[in-house]
Amino acid sequence: NNHCWVIFASRVGVLRQEDSDVACARITFWKMNHSNWSHVEFILQGVPNGDGHHLVIFLAFMIVYIAILLANGTIMYLIKTEPRMHSLMYYLLCLLALIDVVLGNVTIPKLLAMYLSRSMLISLEACATQMFFVYCTALSESTLLVAMAFD
Repeated sequence: NNHCWVIFASRVGVLRQEDSDVACARITFWKMNHSNWSHVEFILQGVPNGDGHHLVIFLAFMIVYIAILLANGTIMYLIKTEPRMHSLMYYLLCLLALIDVVLGNVTIPKLLAMYLSRSMLISLEACATQMFFVYCTALSESTLLVAMAFD
């Protein structure tokens, strides 16, 4: 049986190979050096493909990415250099800006690479790594917001 795993926004299912034209993700397997290693790739269909507007979408996300880096970098620089901002509240704001930079660096560069190369493929390893760091930064942000609430 040739089956292809598909991932929809709300559920995971299995389709026959004949139905692969509606598949949102594909799994390709191959053997390397007679080992049991396999490679899994996902085609991200939830990201708009732009129908020829890849450069415009790329530039929009690049502007957002640069704004994230500049704004949060400015916040961190001002808190570090201004002596009046050396209190707990401002240190927590600095950490919040740092978490925002980390989250932006986890998600946006892959999105930019996808639009620049016009390939909506992501490997299972890259997807799992990205999910790990997104969840870690979300947990860090939630913990930091609780600490800020007590301050």
